[in-house]
Amino acid sequence: MPTVIVCVKQSYEVTEIKINPTNNKPILEGVPLVISEYDKNAIEEAVRIKEKHGWNVSVITATPFEASKTVKEALAIGADNAYVINHKAFAESDTYVMARVVSEAIKKIGEYSLILCGEGSSDSFTGRFGPMVAQFLGIPEVAYVEELNIKDNKVEVKRSVEEGEETIEVEMPALLTVTSKINEPRIPTLMDILKGSKKPITQWTIQDLGLTEKDIGKNGSTTHNIDFYAPPMKRKNVIIEKEKIEEAVDELIRSLQKEGVL
Repeated sequence: MPTVIVCVKQSYEVTEIKINPTNNKPILEGVPLVISEYDKNAIEEAVRIKEKHGWNVSVITATPFEASKTVKEALAIGADNAYVINHKAFAESDTYVMARVVSEAIKKIGEYSLILCGEGSSDSFTGRFGPMVAQFLGIPEVAYVEELNIKDNKVEVKRSVEEGEETIEVEMPALLTVTSKINEPRIPTLMDILKGSKKPITQWTIQDLGLTEKDIGKNGSTTHNIDFYAPPMKRKNVIIEKEKIEEAVDELIRSLQKEGVL
């Protein structure tokens, strides 16, 4: 049976991240971990392929955190099984390391026809993970896919480019990164959640993938974060005082036009 593999990342729920006013750094303690929003589109598209063509859907994630909640949500959406690689050193790994780890896991899984990733993650949004995985695996890759159709051993994709739309046909196996325009992810029902909780989850260590401690974390990374903070924002607090409301509105419009807002 053909298999589509979906790469899933655990991301912080960005809407619940607060900023420390003293140093402008994000407060991540207590922020829930969720499936990256764009990865939900990838899972949904994989499940639609399953429903249309009868394929198997596998999800895979590499994370420094406990991942059962994340993969169970993916299984509830419609994936058939999941693979988890967990190591605390991943907290210091860059995109290169994570792409290498996931690509080694995909090699261990074996036969597959298609790999789907979100166009970027909800938090860092580098957009490099999918192309790097394809490079490690030596397969063709198409980014920013908005529509796809399976035709025998090929996949036809449509994506938006600066000049308009572009249609590409590639032989499988191939890797695609999808945008949020490709579909509307479904919300699992209670029955889906119960079924998903019984589906198999395979846990692998980095040693299972033929990797060592030196291959991950800071030692294996090609880039390093120097600092991470939110840009400071200062308000001008301009007060407009006029006798008539019409005059105040006119003054406000002129001020906004001067600032380039209007």
